[in-house]
Amino acid sequence: MIGTIQNLDAKALSFCLECNYSDLLHLADNAPGQYHEIKIEKRGKSRIIEIPTPYLKKKQKMLLTKVFYPLKTHPRLYGGPGSSIKKAATDHVRKPIVITIDIKNFFPNVNTIKIREMLHRRKASKDVAELLIRLTTYKNHLPHGSPTSPCIGRLILNPFAINLEKMLRRIHPKAFFSIYVDDIIISGPLGIKRAIRPIYQIIKRYGFEPNERKTKVMDYKNEQASLSIRLNRRIEPTTAYLKEVEALENILSSTDPKLIGKKAHIQFLFKD
Repeated sequence: MIGTIQNLDAKALSFCLECNYSDLLHLADNAPGQYHEIKIEKRGKSRIIEIPTPYLKKKQKMLLTKVFYPLKTHPRLYGGPGSSIKKAATDHVRKPIVITIDIKNFFPNVNTIKIREMLHRRKASKDVAELLIRLTTYKNHLPHGSPTSPCIGRLILNPFAINLEKMLRRIHPKAFFSIYVDDIIISGPLGIKRAIRPIYQIIKRYGFEPNERKTKVMDYKNEQASLSIRLNRRIEPTTAYLKEVEALENILSSTDPKLIGKKAHIQFLFKD
């Protein structure tokens, strides 16, 4: 791993990717075209997943480990090594109010301009920044299917997280937040509801749009949930998730990988 991105030049980057400099340039020139798109249907909606070729994906995983993971981000930005949805949800258990806010079309709206600005803030040289952008973007945005996209997303949201924390501390010292990819969880006393509009404004300040229709305000008298986790009493699966697994048990074999994975997730949530 490199110590800091500001010490990285193009030849050192090629060393990180275990290739020579000319191969790095060739890969960067061709990377934006090395994806295929598939449409995923989920809950009546479709999403385009942009999947890199096996070779590009292998190199992106190297970038993830050696270049992007060492870059520090706010501790409330979850999804990286050592974190989990369970850890992201822990601070929101047994709270009077839980609020969830979604950033609209997050990956498609993380464009090359935002990534370039982030890399320059991190003191990356111009040539390294341009190489990294070509190696990790597709059609001028973060591809929803690349291993590097969630980490770059966290780096993009780091200034937002810093300002969100400052704003919440002004509202109430017991207000907490977590961000898992583009899912924002806020919890605290009943008065924390007044933070919703200021949070929308901060989101817009950083070039994104809140999906206001998906915002949920959940008091302790009703099910409080985020990331398919129920938060009222302890970390546990939501009622909807348990019903989904129950339905799958009626149509899938007990050895089906999808069913096995969902049951393992339930065990993970209940594990202390």
